[in-house]
Amino acid sequence: MLPGPSLATLTGSVAVGARVSVHRGKTTLIQDLPVWDVVLDATSARNVRRQLSFTTSGEFVPNNPLDPLNNYGHRVHAWQVVETPDGVRREVDLGWFLITSWEETGGGDTMTVEAVDLLQLVVDDVAAWPSSPPKNQRLRDELQRLAGKTLAVQYAGKNPVVDPELQFQTDRLANLADLCAAYSLDFGMRPDGFLHVWELNSRIVATYSAQDLIVDAPRESVDRKPNRFLAVGSKTEGSGDKAKETKWSFEAKLTAPPFDTDYGVVRERMEVQSATSQAMVTTAANNAMKKGGAILGFRSLQIVADARLEMGDVCMFVPPKGNAFKGRVTALSLPVSEPGLMRVDVEVIG
Repeated sequence: MLPGPSLATLTGSVAVGARVSVHRGKTTLIQDLPVWDVVLDATSARNVRRQLSFTTSGEFVPNNPLDPLNNYGHRVHAWQVVETPDGVRREVDLGWFLITSWEETGGGDTMTVEAVDLLQLVVDDVAAWPSSPPKNQRLRDELQRLAGKTLAVQYAGKNPVVDPELQFQTDRLANLADLCAAYSLDFGMRPDGFLHVWELNSRIVATYSAQDLIVDAPRESVDRKPNRFLAVGSKTEGSGDKAKETKWSFEAKLTAPPFDTDYGVVRERMEVQSATSQAMVTTAANNAMKKGGAILGFRSLQIVADARLEMGDVCMFVPPKGNAFKGRVTALSLPVSEPGLMRVDVEVIG
């Protein structure tokens, strides 16, 4: 969860707005761009999860590649601004976004801009060749090597030596995701412009109550979930006729009701390319089982706009009717510049 105004402040009488600056490299092109209809959307269904859209004056429609709102490496830095009746102004730093497209609208009077999380830089920077970690490379340095040179990685967790026999392909984001999965890590951009990597956890960061929030939490069924989680990994040593491949596999099983014999078998197979031992494959399967087995359902909520909320945050929700539940944020849509409710999709976890 991002730093920002308290929940008590957000549920009171506040005025909201947005502040956006435009940059290219180290040059600030526009310090305070006039914007409206600013919306931040995020979903775990996309590789690059966060997307920012806004409308501004048609006077900024680009005519040349280096004009301020073009998409030649131009970035925007966005904040939500919250002001209370006593005149106190607070801001939530939403972070940096890469402009990917723009469109002239309103007969030329306005233009709309689409920008995405800076993780797009990792997607665009395809590696020239498949590769392996250097000998004695530690996890922190390998995360940075896989991410490339366009983003700096921040990681403060355990830092073991990674196996130099690992084989990575040219898709940097897929490589990062695979290495993080092997070590039970998650990653994402933060407002400071760094690519952060952290250990997975289920700590509750906020509680949203029906007493101070407008909450609509209709329930829906869960798709048939896996009750078998098969993880596989392999390692090849040597080459040619002397090549020797070692394979590991482990299947974690949910067997207690409702995932008993009468449920049937729904198997999820995952290939852990970064695994270098049976223990790592076993851990990956068990982690997938814990995560999958903990998901009890899905709910979509309408809550007061809280720009502090991030993808993956675990919160407690107390709906007007029914029992309180714990949910992990999997998608959100935040109206940044105008008053309104925020849509949050969560997976209900036990």
